[in-house]
Amino acid sequence: MYISKKQAKCFILLMPIFCPIYLDYITASIHFYSILQYIAYIYIIIGLIKTKKRISIVTLLAIIMQSWILISTILGNGYLDEATSLFLRITYPFLLFDFYRDQFKLLLKQLMLHSELCIYINLFTLLIAPNGFLSRSNIAYGMTQEWFLGADAYFIMWILPALIIAWAYAYIFKRKRKAIMISLAAIITEIVRGSGTGIIVLSLFFIVLIIPIIKKILTPYRSVLIGVIAFLCIIFLREFDLIVPILNLLEKDITFTGRITIWDNAINCIINNPIFGYGILTNDAMVQYLGKSSTGIWVGATHCHSQLLQTAFQGGIVAALLLFCIIGVVTCKSARIWPNKLSNLSGLAIALYIIMSITEVFSFPIMYMIFPLINLICDWKIDCTLELKRERLNNERI
Repeated sequence: MYISKKQAKCFILLMPIFCPIYLDYITASIHFYSILQYIAYIYIIIGLIKTKKRISIVTLLAIIMQSWILISTILGNGYLDEATSLFLRITYPFLLFDFYRDQFKLLLKQLMLHSELCIYINLFTLLIAPNGFLSRSNIAYGMTQEWFLGADAYFIMWILPALIIAWAYAYIFKRKRKAIMISLAAIITEIVRGSGTGIIVLSLFFIVLIIPIIKKILTPYRSVLIGVIAFLCIIFLREFDLIVPILNLLEKDITFTGRITIWDNAINCIINNPIFGYGILTNDAMVQYLGKSSTGIWVGATHCHSQLLQTAFQGGIVAALLLFCIIGVVTCKSARIWPNKLSNLSGLAIALYIIMSITEVFSFPIMYMIFPLINLICDWKIDCTLELKRERLNNERI
């Protein structure tokens, strides 16, 4: 199979986004992914300047959001090195997708290749080493059981973006075989070694994808509204009645494995410092804020166990509002191309991101890639529709 220079370059530029945990671990001594991240970031910035490409509104919002968190870290004497690294990891996918705006199909094919490699290799390591392909000692959690994509709780953070990419690929190129194969691999992965969040997200994804009547009812706005309502009910109102059967089925307790105490601590911290938040802190510092309980200090409380709370904790209400602005922009874009399979997929992706944000924190760039991906998918579809209208208008004139 012939691989062009454009394909190879695109594949390499996507590597810092996918960054499998196992490969990051075995190359940590030479700082492979860190060096690649810096080189790729500089290359993209220079490329955007040379080609005079305009950055999208979602990219601008992401840069402002992470800049605000960086400022909060400086003001709070926080973990500046990690804040800088997080700034690069999160803003890079947005800038990269702007760089490839005019080569969307090339980008999508390389995204598909990365997704296949990550999901299939991870499943392979899971099957040949069910008790762990990699084990590391962690101060907060002891010895870990990990595979190509890390611990089982992390699998869904690659699986969800991979499914979005795969089905976008299927709809755009009219080829469903690859999407079906990667879907089966994802299902097997979660059955063999799935987390509660992973199983719920995967179930919701395929229920909406498969049942026609649900696809007709769930517009992007309705999908996102459901996600927001779920977040408010669980995090703030603590209304769990509707999800108790699901928790029982997954053998999860009503406290979400102790998350409620952490959420209460996080909310109190946000109220006490609502504008700037606390910036990026070391794990030890986070435990002092979030780990306090009636039984003492829980050393595992190194983050807010909710991405939306984590963003507000790090950058105050300002950062949280900027994140919601990003969600709002891509939701509006998705609504513009409704009714359409890509619109369904985009709305579902945003809703599932919000639902995952209830109990999970995202430190991997692949989860942030969802927003520029949806933005680019919608722009591509809008451009195609406009081009089709122009062609029809020209034909009518002739």
